[in-house]
Amino acid sequence: MKKLSLNKLKISVTDPMTEGGWGRRYTTFLIRTEKFSVRRRYSDFVWLRAQLEGTYVGLCIPPVPSKNMNMFSNNSKEFVELRRVGLQLFLDAVSENSFLANSSTLNDFLSIQKGSTWDARKKESNVKECESEVLWRRSILKTSIPEEDKITGTLSDVSRQLSSLKSVLKQVLSSRSKAH
Repeated sequence: MKKLSLNKLKISVTDPMTEGGWGRRYTTFLIRTEKFSVRRRYSDFVWLRAQLEGTYVGLCIPPVPSKNMNMFSNNSKEFVELRRVGLQLFLDAVSENSFLANSSTLNDFLSIQKGSTWDARKKESNVKECESEVLWRRSILKTSIPEEDKITGTLSDVSRQLSSLKSVLKQVLSSRSKAH
């Protein structure tokens, strides 16, 4: 864990801009760090979250704001501002976790500027593991797993409770049918 330094990333989500043409309009946000500036759309944030969730299994990944908020039109200024704030909160929470802040996926999200390169990166399924991913997997493996006897005992208890519940339900059904 000492290998992972928490370089507190200062990330800002600003300057929403509507792009696209007839029927294919979408909003992009300017993402700035100390080193890079990139434009990302909502689907890119959803992709980032899904990648982090798949890589860091068991780690609580913060949510992105919901796709639609029924109280606003998706093009209204209020909706875009609420989404921008939600995306800012998402990146703030991601950057505060030392595993996530050091992930290659987040680094790519924040640094790949060229559109075609970014699109190609999103399509890749296997990307070289970074140190934070390896350390996360090692920390997961170190957690204790309940002994098999405890699991077997718990399952036996549950099975006995279900059998008892089944007989009680049979009695209730039987008395109910007699009452009718």
